Amino acid sequence: MTSTVNFLRSPATPGNQVEDGEETLAAQFYEEVRVWMGKFDAEERHASGEPVPEDVERLLAQLMAGSV
Repeated sequence: MTSTVNFLRSPATPGNQVEDGEETLAAQFYEEVRVWMGKFDAEERHASGEPVPEDVERLLAQLMAGSV
C-alpha cells in the first residue's frame, strides 16, 4: 500500500506532471475513492431506512448529471 501511495504522490509519476489548473493523478484518485465511499454509504443508509445526508445526495446528483 505504501508503494501505491508513494507512486500517486510522486512528482515523477507522469499523471502528476500537469499544467496549471489541472488535477494530479493523486487528486483524481482520492476524489474517486471519496465518491465511491459516499455512494456505498448512501446505499447502506437507504437499505436500512436511514436518511441519506443532503451533501451526499447533492454529490451523487452532480455525478449523475456529469455522466449523462
